Formats: sequence, C-alpha cells, structure tokens
Amino acid sequence: MNREHVRAFARMLSRNGVRFVVVGGAAVLTVYPSESRDVDVLMVARDYDRAVEALDHDPSIESMTRESGEMAGGHFVVGPTLVRFDLLNPSAFSGTLTGDEFFDHVVRYGSKEAPEGRMATVPVVWYMRLSIEGEAWLVQVQKVLRDLRAGAPWGLMTQVKRLASRFGVGPRVAERIERVREEAERAGLLRPEEKGTDARTKPAGALREVDRSTSTAAPGALQPKSRTTNRQSGVVGRNGPKRGRPLERLASGEKGGCVPPALRRYFPSYSK
Repeated sequence: MNREHVRAFARMLSRNGVRFVVVGGAAVLTVYPSESRDVDVLMVARDYDRAVEALDHDPSIESMTRESGEMAGGHFVVGPTLVRFDLLNPSAFSGTLTGDEFFDHVVRYGSKEAPEGRMATVPVVWYMRLSIEGEAWLVQVQKVLRDLRAGAPWGLMTQVKRLASRFGVGPRVAERIERVREEAERAGLLRPEEKGTDARTKPAGALREVDRSTSTAAPGALQPKSRTTNRQSGVVGRNGPKRGRPLERLASGEKGGCVPPALRRYFPSYSK
C-alpha cells in the first residue's frame, strides 16, 4: 500500500459524498516513514450506514463485509492492485461522548489537509489504537512501536492522554500507555530523557519544574520575587533585604550617609 492508493481511495469516497478522515498507518505515513498495509478511514457516525451502503455499490469496490455496527471492510481496485480498507464508525472511539462529537473534534483539532485527503495527526491515531474496548488494543501496541522506530517522538503521548481525558477514558488509556512505554524502553526506542516518570507525562524537550527550595540558579537567571523586610532599616524589598543604612545613621550625617536634598530639612543635624 502506498500514498497513491490512499489518494485513489479518497477520490472514491468523495465521489460518493462521504465525509472522512484518513487514520491509522496511512495517516502516519504522511509524516513519518512508517508503513501500512491498508487504508483506514473514520466516517461521520450519523451517516455511517448510508455511506457504507453507497460504497458497497461503487465499481471500485471488489468486496466488502460488515463486521459489526462500528466497522466494515473489504478490498478496492487500484489498477492491477487490490488494496485492503476499513471503514470506522467514530462511536467506537468516542468514550462517554457521541461518535459525531469525536469525529468533529478530529476534523477541527486533530487532522490536517494533505494531497491524499484529510489526515489525522499521529496522537489521534495512537489514541484510537489504545482506546478501543476489549483485547484488540494489544495488537495495536506493535503498531505504535513501529511508528516510534520510524521517528515519531514519545512526547506525543501527552496529547494522547489529553484526548483520553476529554472523552472519558483516561484511566484505561493511561494503563495502556504504560504498557507501550515498557515495551518501547525494552526495545531501546526511548531517549534517556524520555525514560521514567517524565516520559509518561511530558513531551520530549519539555521544561521541567524547578525545585526552587534547593536549586542554584545560573548567573543572570531570573529569581522568584518575594517581599522581605530588612532587619536593620525596615525597608521592604521585592527581591530580598536591601543594604540600606539605619535612619539614625542617615540623620546624623555620619560618613557614608546619604539623605536626598528634598529631605535634608527634616534632619537638622545633617551636614554635608
């Protein structure tokens, strides 16, 4: 399967008035040199049955079976080649929300236009692989590892977690992400900074929270502002105690004392 096959399938979907987003390995392939053996497309839930029926009568479709209410698949013809495809109902990935809410979210925030059609982002693809119910997600772990080998950064898992939280399946997906992380670490696919706790919650290169109570700032680094009182003069400073002189020393005109000209009349004992 190559990108020309994806382009041909997208044209066939458009010809039948089907709204879709390409997902799965075919979408990842447009960003990273991964691989895919079929074309997976996400379709509008409320239009799913009509779309499947229309595609079943298209001359490009060699065969098609309806496996369940949430998935249909088959083969279509591109020149001399038969290419496998799957038609996915978004209700299988929408968690506590509706299928159409998931589809709309992907269209607005989790996809982009490409020559082959509208393509889902890698975090959306990973979320769909890891959020499905049952044991089918175990097979998808190897596909995520394949994408990591192709160069997809582990830090994208942060966006997967956000999607899972939005659609009410956060705990389920978090456990599965941990399984993927363990497999990826064993396979040597994680950089040192991506291992451990930080890799589970932050993208690669993300700034770490500094423990201000023990850290030593580099010269010139900004320090947190605080209001403290000078023990000698009572002067309040924003960045710690100021080295001001006691008012008694200023008033006496002692060497080194400094009273602004506008205030000298309040200190009769002051002498230049």
